[in-house]
Amino acid sequence: MANEKAASSGSGQPQPRKLTPRQEALRRRQAIRQRNRLIVIGLISLVAVAAVGLIIFAINQPTKFDNVADKAVLDNAIPLDAGLNPVDERFTKGANGANVTVTEYGDYQCPACRTFFEGEEKQLVNDYVKTGKVKMVFAVYPFLDSNLPAQESHVAAEASYCAADQKRFWDFHDALYSNQLSENTGKLTPDRMKQLAAASNLDKDAFNRCMDAHKYKSEIAQARTDVAQKGVNSTPSFAVNGQLVVSATPNNRPSYDEIKAAIEKALAANKK
Repeated sequence: MANEKAASSGSGQPQPRKLTPRQEALRRRQAIRQRNRLIVIGLISLVAVAAVGLIIFAINQPTKFDNVADKAVLDNAIPLDAGLNPVDERFTKGANGANVTVTEYGDYQCPACRTFFEGEEKQLVNDYVKTGKVKMVFAVYPFLDSNLPAQESHVAAEASYCAADQKRFWDFHDALYSNQLSENTGKLTPDRMKQLAAASNLDKDAFNRCMDAHKYKSEIAQARTDVAQKGVNSTPSFAVNGQLVVSATPNNRPSYDEIKAAIEKALAANKK
């Protein structure tokens, strides 16, 4: 009974046992380890959230590699010299006598270019090209594969030139956009271009010889350099009679209404 009384307080409740110094040291070490684990988990969570945020931000950015200042569409249109866009009949559609020329600068890997192809381009053709008011020109600007070994944008541009040798540029242009892949996956190869040409009923032998010989490799590379040096820095970009149409909204491609306004201004100027 004496021992039981010694282990109890006056209230009859058992008293907690006091830890030995060794046990107390062990408890402190465990508490420190637990705290450190929580800190590490917190830091990892913050890094993961930041990484997801950056990925979402990058995905939602327009296809550009330089920032373009906010400019009025018509009053501050950027002049392009005549050497930037020589009218090559292989890459034009519309009446030769049209007073207005609309040039699209595009990359066949560019998602925004495909969006234009599927929508606004058809409006432009119906409103202006078929009516004989506008000649439309497509100028390759393969920049999305910059510094990448596969050079997929360049391969597609070369293939379009090979199709132009058979006067089938626009057919192949449409096929490239209709069968567009994700950017720089390594799948936009010369073999895929040959398959697409065959599916488009081009002369397979002639097309394959053109691709195997890299007939237009240097010409495509030079076109990319020339366009970049003149200040075109996004796709799709548009020029109306040599004047680059700049969107009124920063970092955004021109809308069809902005292109249409530039065309109407050029048509009105020709009537004076």
